[in-house]
Amino acid sequence: MISAKEEDNKMDNVWLIANDSCINGIIGLMNCLRLEPGGENWRYIFNYDSTGSPMDIDFNVSPYSDILANDLVANVVKEGKVGTYRHLRLPTDYDKCLSNKYYLNSGQSRDIAGLQWFCGNNIPVLKKMITPNNKIIHKTPVNVYYSGISFHDVMLATGRIPPGPEQIFTDCSLGCEYSGRKVDTGERVMGLEMGRSFATSINADIHSMTTVPEHWSLAEAVTILSTYSTLYYALIKRANLKQGESILIHSAAGGVGQSALNMCLHYGCDIYVTVGTEEKKQFLVKEYNIPVNRIFNSRDILFKNHIMKATKGRGVDIVLNSLSGDKLDASYQCVATSGRIVELGRFDMIHNKQIGMFDFVRDIQFIAVVADVLLMENLKFLPEFYDWVHKNCTNGCVKPFNYTVFNASEAEKAFRFMTTGKHIGKVVIKMR
Repeated sequence: MISAKEEDNKMDNVWLIANDSCINGIIGLMNCLRLEPGGENWRYIFNYDSTGSPMDIDFNVSPYSDILANDLVANVVKEGKVGTYRHLRLPTDYDKCLSNKYYLNSGQSRDIAGLQWFCGNNIPVLKKMITPNNKIIHKTPVNVYYSGISFHDVMLATGRIPPGPEQIFTDCSLGCEYSGRKVDTGERVMGLEMGRSFATSINADIHSMTTVPEHWSLAEAVTILSTYSTLYYALIKRANLKQGESILIHSAAGGVGQSALNMCLHYGCDIYVTVGTEEKKQFLVKEYNIPVNRIFNSRDILFKNHIMKATKGRGVDIVLNSLSGDKLDASYQCVATSGRIVELGRFDMIHNKQIGMFDFVRDIQFIAVVADVLLMENLKFLPEFYDWVHKNCTNGCVKPFNYTVFNASEAEKAFRFMTTGKHIGKVVIKMR
């Protein structure tokens, strides 16, 4: 029971007196009341020892006269003594500890500034687990040397998209690709996980890893994992990429873009690209011999006019899209009759963006690729992908590309670097 009593005093304050148990919520109520107009005049007395019987309050005698004189918002009576509650600021490192085992995750705020390193000592090391499809997955510990940042990680860290189905199994969706050494054998391995791979060590799925080719370093190995696995599924398994087809690759200087360039050059494709800066344009000219008249700007929708002019109004057989909004609409219109648009971005999917149905009359396909769903539903995919990688890692189809390395202590800086759009290639965090 909460009763209100207004005393006739100089401050004309309103007093709340709680007579029942400590679960009455008077403190929360006071916090709300003080936000209202005139809320600064509210005071309360909390009888901590009360069994529910009414309190005999007399502000003319001690200790209640002292309470009135002190004019404090919070007044607590406990075992005959009068005290108060105060908000005390905790030291900035109150929740910090020294640890040799840690992982990166989002903190209380869903933005890059909220990224924090968490102690991993209490994460259980399981030898096997059961999937939603009742499949048994065997696991083994791996010491992580390098972790790659994907654009998906950036979208998660900035709160632009929510976590996927992996959140059923883990509280950390950040990080999906790693390279390192198996704890039991020291063997060099690389692999994909459903989160928590920005870590000093992980308990990795055995089916989701493979050995690192001898001619690749561990840093090089981590550059190809998410990019090539996505493209293997998107271009070869879903879009049925054929020799000599024409393709538009958006953001071609990034990790996915360079991986797509290597694959499409291997397939002898007729390649058109977009980039966001002049520096990236010159990079593609120098490193991939892409003609200047086939490199367009990804920052506006004028690339559509250039593509249609370059292809004499036909369009391209495949658009590999990672752009959103009106740039997705423009990309959609660049697809030739009986062509395919492969959608890699998830922002427009999450926000249920509408696209016109009329172009489907031209027998085009819209292929949406959501890799994390694939990895959870199809346990046979990664072994098949790794077999393809090892068969093509010496012929130019699958090869590491340039990367920028940040130390673990620079994780926030690495994520911010990705958001600027200035990076070329892969951004990698060095764990050890």
